Amino acid sequence: MPTPTVLQTIPSMPRYPIIGNVGALRRDRLAFFQAVFDTCGAVGVFHFGSKPVLMVADPALIQTLLVDHSPALQKTTRLRTLLQTVVGNSLLTLEGADHHIQRRLLAPVFQPRTIAAHTALIRNETQHWLAAWPRTPHDVYASMQDLSLRLNHRLLFGSDLATQPQIVAAWTAVTAMVNHAMTQVVTPPRWVPTLRHRRFHAARRTLDAALLPLIQLRRHEPTPHDLISHVLEAARGEGVSLTDADIRDQVMAFFIAGHEPLAAALTWAWYVLATEPDITQQLRYTIDHAPDETPPALLTQTLAEVLRLYPPVYVFTRRVIAPIDLPGLGVLPSGLTLGFSPFIIQRNPQWYPNPTQFDPSRFAPEAAAARPRLSYIPFGIGAHQCIGMHLALQQLTTVMQTVLQAGIPRLVDATPVGFKPRIVLEPDRALLGLSQETQKFGGSIKEY
Repeated sequence: MPTPTVLQTIPSMPRYPIIGNVGALRRDRLAFFQAVFDTCGAVGVFHFGSKPVLMVADPALIQTLLVDHSPALQKTTRLRTLLQTVVGNSLLTLEGADHHIQRRLLAPVFQPRTIAAHTALIRNETQHWLAAWPRTPHDVYASMQDLSLRLNHRLLFGSDLATQPQIVAAWTAVTAMVNHAMTQVVTPPRWVPTLRHRRFHAARRTLDAALLPLIQLRRHEPTPHDLISHVLEAARGEGVSLTDADIRDQVMAFFIAGHEPLAAALTWAWYVLATEPDITQQLRYTIDHAPDETPPALLTQTLAEVLRLYPPVYVFTRRVIAPIDLPGLGVLPSGLTLGFSPFIIQRNPQWYPNPTQFDPSRFAPEAAAARPRLSYIPFGIGAHQCIGMHLALQQLTTVMQTVLQAGIPRLVDATPVGFKPRIVLEPDRALLGLSQETQKFGGSIKEY
């Protein structure tokens, strides 16, 4: 007797003919993911049109699928096709042996020891950004996008191109294209001359005109703090020849993967500090009395809790390319789409009692050790775990520490907000940035 597939053995969401659960998914995707969890448990099926999607929120099964059976999984074809338009054959789009070779080549560039050398640069850029903080209320998410743009240009390209209006406009157009395509069920081919596509292709030409000369320059004049120089050095060490287009694709991939998530994470961090004044006061005191520049444990735990409650990458998918037999569940057939939502996984009350409460002590060593490791996956896990994880954490930690050391009570208003899940998890309204006069720069804890 053949082994049953999982679609015959696990709970499934009620659905409409033809459209499946698309309507509920479009109305509020986070609420729908939560409904799948509440209705079906940690493993459940919904239908995107006629196609089943298996949502997985069980840490043990996440380990089995994304780690133990990672060769049997790939990014979905639709996502890879979309990303190839932007970043070519880079780490974001490659699979199998090609992906493994590229990841091994680039891994030294993102080791903690290498990343730690960028701390002073990140701190200096943050101080320059603080000095230019607007004197009038403004949208903090837009401000975080600007800071992220500047940081990533310095770290990835070794330049201040982010100050040039045409470069800012080009990155905005590229990001908008990816964001739009990620939220559409059907999109026209890129060669169709829609207004959105024309803007995208013009933006790509602008970026190529700026980045390709930089790559050629770094071949002859490397710097210690830019990704282009590090990638070229790693390639030479491995005896690998990379064309300018190869490097362009890789650095654009790192930018796409890091720019919006960093901006979103920083925005949520400032929101948390505005709504949790006791924690903010403890953080400022701890940082002020730290013996050196090493981030205190409370800061790293606070940041981990921000990423638990507000993971920028709130969902990711994989496609099964070879059948996987799961004892007790059945067989995952080839072609099945799997969904993993860090937003849902990291709010599971089994692992995080009172899950919506902000509590950095959840990440004290003894508390974290009591939970399954994969009950917390803000950077993914397995073969496609974010290679830039250490760089992202270094940027988040250094920016937060620099702002807190400046004696700023808070950056944003504390009015409750909801979620707008787009390419990353954004607030559903503009978070109002407080003016310099309101914040009393340089104020002491007593002013809080």
